[in-house]
Amino acid sequence: MLKIRRMNEQNAERLHHLYIEIEPETEDLIFEPGEAGLNTLTNVLKDSDQCRSAFFIAEQDNTDIGFAAIIGHSAIKMNRLAQVIIAVRKEWREHGYGRKLLVEAEKWATDNHFFRLEASIADDNRAALLLFGTSDYHVEGIRQSALFIDDLPKNAFYMAKLIKENLSDRARMKG
Repeated sequence: MLKIRRMNEQNAERLHHLYIEIEPETEDLIFEPGEAGLNTLTNVLKDSDQCRSAFFIAEQDNTDIGFAAIIGHSAIKMNRLAQVIIAVRKEWREHGYGRKLLVEAEKWATDNHFFRLEASIADDNRAALLLFGTSDYHVEGIRQSALFIDDLPKNAFYMAKLIKENLSDRARMKG
C-alpha cells in the first residue's frame, strides 16, 4: 500500500538516500548532480516551514519510491506561488505514483493558500509533460537553454496551474 508522508529535518537522511538513487535517472531535479548532500537537505528541510515549502516521500512495500517538493517564494509579492518538483524511481514509473505525489503536494499547497503552482520540465521529459499536462498545468512558454544537462544547454517548458479556490479567496479578501 502506498504511503505518502511529509518530510522534516529528522528525515533528511532518508530523503538524501532516495535523492541519490533517483538523481542518475532524472535530469531536472532541484540540485545539480552531487550538490544535494545530507547537510544541504537537512538545512532545506529544517527551513521548509519558514520558506513555505514542503517535501513528501512516497513509500510502497517498505521501499522509498519517489518524492515531491513544493518550494515557495519568500518575496511578499510572490509568496502565493511555488515551484513543484516530482521524482519517481525508474522501476516504479508508469504506475500512477507520480500523480499521487502531485495530488498530495497540491493538497498541501491548497491548504497553505497558494494559488499558483509552476513546473519547469525538460522538453524531452515526456512522462513529466504528460503528468503535468493531464493535471491541468498549461504550457506558458519555452525557457531557452534553461537547463544544463551533461554540460549541454537544454530547453524546458514552463508550465503552471492556478488553484482557483485560493485565487477566488484572495480576490474576495481584496474586494
